[in-house]
Amino acid sequence: MMSGTRIHTLSLRLVQHRVLIGTIILCGIINVILIFMHNPPSWVGIWSRTAVVSQVPLVVSGPILACYWAYRASNFRRAQLLMSALSTPPSRYYFMSSLRFFGIALIPYGVGLAVASVVTFRVNSVGFLPVSYVVLGIVEVLICVTIGSICGALLSGWFSSVCAFLITFIILQVNWNGRKDSINVTSGYPHSVLNIGKVSVLAIFTLLILLAASYYGGVAPLVSRHWLPRHYAVVSLVLSAAFVVALIPTLVLMPPFVQERQGGAEALCTHTSPRICVWPDNRKYMPELEVLSRNMHRLSEYGLEVPDRFMEQGLADPKDASSAPFNIDGGSTWFASSDWAINVVAQMTDGIIPPDETTDDYYRHLWMLQAWADVTIHAGADSPLSGGPDVDMKMIRQIAAQPFDQQRQWVRQQLDALAALGQGIPVKE
Repeated sequence: MMSGTRIHTLSLRLVQHRVLIGTIILCGIINVILIFMHNPPSWVGIWSRTAVVSQVPLVVSGPILACYWAYRASNFRRAQLLMSALSTPPSRYYFMSSLRFFGIALIPYGVGLAVASVVTFRVNSVGFLPVSYVVLGIVEVLICVTIGSICGALLSGWFSSVCAFLITFIILQVNWNGRKDSINVTSGYPHSVLNIGKVSVLAIFTLLILLAASYYGGVAPLVSRHWLPRHYAVVSLVLSAAFVVALIPTLVLMPPFVQERQGGAEALCTHTSPRICVWPDNRKYMPELEVLSRNMHRLSEYGLEVPDRFMEQGLADPKDASSAPFNIDGGSTWFASSDWAINVVAQMTDGIIPPDETTDDYYRHLWMLQAWADVTIHAGADSPLSGGPDVDMKMIRQIAAQPFDQQRQWVRQQLDALAALGQGIPVKE
């Protein structure tokens, strides 16, 4: 059992660090809540998306951590706190304090990552978290601590906290090299791979900025009290600015954080025809894809031409036009089947170019046929998708529920209408 003295000491430490403990608990709760608000069906059972969704909440909890640390770091401007640390050089004390807080700040991220991993493991025990995405999350936490350190070194009190919060929120979301190239990655498609080189450069520059900011934070109060020459603070401030200025064009010029990978040997494919192939990350969809493949094969009975195979994005050879690419998005196969339906109808209407005066009617028939094919692939189930402008999905489901001969006749009518509206170019028989 603990002695009374130890209990008293522990109680004092808890009281002393109650704001820190409260901040960490709050950020951990925010991370877990936001993870489960991020459409669980889209990431549960998929390791790459689990890793991504675990760092997405940092765009909210990260600024809070930066806000807290900016306020604490600004205390170094107070002489009494600086005097208590004179047994260690002030700059080293500032830097080591920032690193200690960085270790503590990883706890909320780690909690969210662990919870999400357990949920995914229960669905898919094959595979593990991609290390690159985990490293990105750690680097994001380091960025938050660094921004807090900079604001705490330059500003005072609550103003440093407000600035740290806003700057961190913006930095994590700004696009550095084209659309969707923010530090806080939100996609995590199986065909995507993280640019670990860019992440490494970001981590190195962030550490250098933290070192320079720590040196300034340690010596600035001494300079202001005429204990050190002014150039000590000027040099550290110039170094910090130089690192920031060098980092910005580096992030802009380097390739995006997320890039597409190409593969094929590791694909998982259905045993039915047409073959539907996906990345191993999406293995949880395989039983459903087997059923959808059999349903899609029946489209040929209605006079449509069905390709032999469909390859998920990144698995298909870009030069191979026969392997229609698709994406499984939002935790549903409806987005993928919509791509399949578009591709099937395209096999029949290839070469048809509608004149301007019949464009609206042409696309109305085209979208209706695509919507019918999509619903038929899902055996008449209610589609969460709109089916396109001017498409009555209720009517499409009614058509899909009609006897085979009536559906085949309706399909033929749509194809004939497309041929008639498309400058008389015949549709494939």
